[in-house]
Amino acid sequence: ASADLSASENVTYTIPSGWTELLPLTRSDATSAGNNLQVWYKIANSEPANYTITPDHSNLIGGSVVRIDAQDPNNPIGVNGIIASTTGEASAPAVTTDVANSLILRFATWDQSKTLNAIPSGQTQTYHVDVSGHDNWGGYKEQTTAGNTGVAQLELSSGSPYLGFTVAVRTSQGGGTTPTPTP
Repeated sequence: ASADLSASENVTYTIPSGWTELLPLTRSDATSAGNNLQVWYKIANSEPANYTITPDHSNLIGGSVVRIDAQDPNNPIGVNGIIASTTGEASAPAVTTDVANSLILRFATWDQSKTLNAIPSGQTQTYHVDVSGHDNWGGYKEQTTAGNTGVAQLELSSGSPYLGFTVAVRTSQGGGTTPTPTP
């Protein structure tokens, strides 16, 4: 989930039980206007028709749920990384995976009504949500060998405050296939 914030604001999210925080609440800048990002995950055998994530006030809020199949049920989360910036075109950082056949999930959020012109090379877009100029983007790629993922650079109409997050999802033990996302 992410929110569009003034310099003095912060937002707290109430999430359903059973979710684990992966990325603590992070701002694009601690003292000036911008946006924030927070990420959770859940290993589920069955799911309800929807989930409710409740912010503590009515800023421009965006979020998504992405279902992943064929992940390691005991240790699904590999390495992850965050980048926060007050300027520039949004990107998600490189990470170095420790296992083959990882699913590399990318999330980015940016502010100030910038147009998304192109997604990062080699990525598949799972969603793009524009909430009155506060944008959220998600994508993924398969990483068949362990190693550096490279940076996922989005092409925007110009720079703005942004956050980008990358996480590697491990394949199920002995599965040999890369986990697959469903937005």
